[in-house]
Amino acid sequence: MVAGLKISTVLASYALKAWLFAAPNNYQVLANLLEFCNSQIQYQWPSAENLIFAFLGKAETIARIEHFTAAEGPELPAGVGWKPTQDWFARILSLLPLAPLLVTFDKLIPQLEALCKERQSKDESDALAFIRETTLVGLLPVPHPVQVVDYQPSAAVAAAVLWSFWVTVWEKHSSLFDEQAVLMFAAQDTE
Repeated sequence: MVAGLKISTVLASYALKAWLFAAPNNYQVLANLLEFCNSQIQYQWPSAENLIFAFLGKAETIARIEHFTAAEGPELPAGVGWKPTQDWFARILSLLPLAPLLVTFDKLIPQLEALCKERQSKDESDALAFIRETTLVGLLPVPHPVQVVDYQPSAAVAAAVLWSFWVTVWEKHSSLFDEQAVLMFAAQDTE
């Protein structure tokens, strides 16, 4: 459940107008995250009930993306050298794969609300069981074929994997380290 909450929180953060409109390519991060979420809904439904439940908690924020307008864009910080236009937003909106999540929200939220009223309960385990037993077959858009991406070694990938490794070690075994003695610094390879 914790991972689902973290992913849904990141998704909701990237779905905010202030972040989406802050730079012309920010939508690409949101599009990639939506692709991940859609894959979970379309291919992993039975085992992703915690993630789907967490998405439902962020439904209002995520669904609001469709109704953004560039004219009402957020105040951008000084020094930001671009201003989103309605044409730009219309183009990126067409590139954001929102349909599977929106269908999921439209179908599940009313049913879960009815279930809670019927049982006079807001028990999370009932909601998770309901999600696990529900299907959206025939309602979701046809998923695109699974894309296989070949691993391309690079310095950036190696650095990301190494960083991820040490973050995991730190988070899981921080008691092994003297936090007062650990210094964080940036290292640069000179080769």
